[in-house]
Amino acid sequence: MASIEVRPARMEDVPGIAARMREADRRELWASSLSTPEDALARSLEHSAMAWTAEIDGEPEIMFGVAPMSLLGHNGSAWLLATPELVKIARFFVAKSRIYVRRMLEVFPVVINFVDQRNAVSLRWLRWLGARFGEPCAYGALGLPFVPFEMRRGDV
Repeated sequence: MASIEVRPARMEDVPGIAARMREADRRELWASSLSTPEDALARSLEHSAMAWTAEIDGEPEIMFGVAPMSLLGHNGSAWLLATPELVKIARFFVAKSRIYVRRMLEVFPVVINFVDQRNAVSLRWLRWLGARFGEPCAYGALGLPFVPFEMRRGDV
């Protein structure tokens, strides 16, 4: 059994996760914003109201959080980027992720974002969390089909 610790994310977690990031996440970052894994992780962490890193056997492998959509708005933008090691703790992470999404929803009554339609693992996880989905639409720098989603306080 893998050793798992979830703790507040730190900028020093970025290089290791970025170097080993899941291919689906890499494709999604490039399609949405032409971002490299390192740039996307650093920017997400810098702008987030709350962010966590999951360590597996002492190595940072997953980073996730929520950033305000605007300075004046009340909605948040949820994000998660991971290495392939996520599969080692998939059951644990799925079970515990509701706790962290509820924490996000204590601060932001609505959490939204877009997910690459090709990212089946992320879509399944969001569906399990109780996310509501819109119709796929052209999104991001490459205009590929992305699926909008939202989670509302009380739904998760």
